[in-house]
Amino acid sequence: MIRILLIRTGELLSDPAAGIYEKGMDQMEQWEYKTWKYKTGGFLGGKIDEEEFDAQLNQFGKEGWELVSCFDTSVYQGQSRDIIVVFKRRRR
Repeated sequence: MIRILLIRTGELLSDPAAGIYEKGMDQMEQWEYKTWKYKTGGFLGGKIDEEEFDAQLNQFGKEGWELVSCFDTSVYQGQSRDIIVVFKRRRR
């Protein structure tokens, strides 16, 4: 069986007889986001305390946050000053 769904401005449109019902904007999943900036150590940056970093990631995970993206801010020649970590979780 092939189902064709059309999505228009957040509404799911289909045939209710196929077992799929309309879903309005107010029923769509809502997300909230958190950004965490981790300062690297060392004279020129780039050093990470892995135990501290992992402990903080695990704490966010216990609070229901899911890691979405992680990137560094470059100073020059590959040196990292900060690590930016982005999380999301379903809005409560």
